[in-house]
Amino acid sequence: MPSVGTVQVPHHGSKHNYNEALSCGQFLLIISAGYQNKYRHPHAKVLKDMLMKKVLHFWVTEQVGSMVQFQIDEEV
Repeated sequence: MPSVGTVQVPHHGSKHNYNEALSCGQFLLIISAGYQNKYRHPHAKVLKDMLMKKVLHFWVTEQVGSMVQFQIDEEV
């Protein structure tokens, strides 16, 4: 997958749907999960894996400050 740069972590970061291969460091990971949701996503095990492997990731919630935007440089 040489052209993939960003991956959304499956099912809001559930430990049952997360594959540790995502934290290989080749991708920017996005977790979409509500802040203080009743299922407690993302799971602590998922966050710990990303933090221990120093993977660049963002947790996007309904809070405006968590928004992630990308700008594409068309000069490439």
